[in-house]
Amino acid sequence: MIQTIFRIHPTINIARVGTSEEFYIAPETAAGEIIPSDPPLYGGLPIRPGTDDTPITAEDLRDTQGRVKRQAARFRLFAYDGPQTRYPEGGGREVTIGATVDTPQGSKTIRDIIWMVHLANKKANNYRITSENGQEEGIVAYENGRTPPIRNAAFGSDLGAPDRLSRLVIDAGPRALPASSGGDVTIHFNDKTIPATFGTARNPIVPLSTYPVSFPFMHFRLIEQHGRIDTLGEMTIERHSGRLLVVGGYGRAAGILGPDGKPPPLDDAVDNDFWFDDTSDGPVRALVIFDDGSSVEAVGAWFVCTDPGYAPQVRNVVSTWDDIYSTWVEKLDLIPDLFSNGQYNPDFPAAFDRDVQPIF
Repeated sequence: MIQTIFRIHPTINIARVGTSEEFYIAPETAAGEIIPSDPPLYGGLPIRPGTDDTPITAEDLRDTQGRVKRQAARFRLFAYDGPQTRYPEGGGREVTIGATVDTPQGSKTIRDIIWMVHLANKKANNYRITSENGQEEGIVAYENGRTPPIRNAAFGSDLGAPDRLSRLVIDAGPRALPASSGGDVTIHFNDKTIPATFGTARNPIVPLSTYPVSFPFMHFRLIEQHGRIDTLGEMTIERHSGRLLVVGGYGRAAGILGPDGKPPPLDDAVDNDFWFDDTSDGPVRALVIFDDGSSVEAVGAWFVCTDPGYAPQVRNVVSTWDDIYSTWVEKLDLIPDLFSNGQYNPDFPAAFDRDVQPIF
């Protein structure tokens, strides 16, 4: 019996803030790898909006006024004929409205897809990057029951305290959007639109009118030199494909003014108390609605919005993929011929195009 499983891809997608209303789409190829093209190009280039895979050029990074365009994250829905048991397994296919899938109850046609995204910024109510010893220790700082110091300790030492949660967390709340809107609707993550989630096939979008939306300007007197943080971005449907596009904020920052009316210090690369910015992250979910009135939720994904990428085609010496791949190899026994019993095999045959060329 075939049981279709739906997954949102990519599982983690990276958006970037910018000062322009315009945007391009996040890369969908690996940086540092040569992709088939004429002339050959390195992967990792963002994509022109309105296209499947046309890379941007240097002229596409800014708008006509010289403002940096934002990078949108594009999400797709894939169907698999059963659970995945290993990586990479493949076998999935992208599905949109009108696609037919097999279920234990027979063949069904997708009538609509309700996308739901929830964006927030919890940076001001979280742990510092730097430990008490002044070092950035990463995961080591959380070992043996330890944690780094918290940010904004002046608001109390409990990260779960209602006062900290309500004032220090930027929370736009969730928003829901049907794929059938076809790009005609853009929903903003601000204080003007009503939060909503998906429900059932009969009641697909459920407003959450009492959701406690929170932005810094609601609670503090602020210095806002480059505009108010009043949105974390927006979501819409890509017109030609039915895919979801999520765009982040505008690179704005705001600081809580002191009793003397002066702005707080801004003297650290990351850990600055009493400051906010409009980066964000949060879950991406989808409810698949069928023609017979039934529905099923897809395996979700995650949206992350960070700082601009001024040279997106240049790969870091150690990429996020390198870190993930190393973890799978060393902790999950992905390639026992390469790593087993706590050590690497020096006789493992390396492949130039896979293991060496991306570094160059």
